Amino acid sequence: MTNPTNPSPHPKHALGWKGVALLAIAHAVIFVLAFTPGLGLLVFLVPTPLVLAAIGARRTRTLLGWVFLAQLPAWLYLQAWIDHVSTAGWPTLATYLALVNVLLAWVLRRFGRSPRLAGLPLALLVPIAWTGVEYLRGAILFGGYPWFMLGQPTIQY
Repeated sequence: MTNPTNPSPHPKHALGWKGVALLAIAHAVIFVLAFTPGLGLLVFLVPTPLVLAAIGARRTRTLLGWVFLAQLPAWLYLQAWIDHVSTAGWPTLATYLALVNVLLAWVLRRFGRSPRLAGLPLALLVPIAWTGVEYLRGAILFGGYPWFMLGQPTIQY
């Protein structure tokens, strides 16, 4: 059952691994660019590729694998300063943060493809999922790591 506010693609139109990979990489690149001074407004584009990949992927395993593979180098780049403090901690933290993005992709997929939530628009579901996972990362898991939250690049505006 396809709903224009909450699409669930027909299997024939589902994204294969190449489409998922392209969207996961686009999401990671836009995310990194959004934290570049002067490019903060790109943050409004950050969710789009991830949501499209999460809802459109043919297989959940493909989605989660590509999100991890795209996010790991992004987080290694964003957290490169940690290498000067803890060489072992740098890839460990980047892996953890990439796995949080994998969790986000999984939650977005569940929300976006749920028959129970089919009547709700993605414009409502995506912020709820995103905020929930960011709150989990920023305040609860391992005492919280509240840096690089989606709204932070807009502070300069």
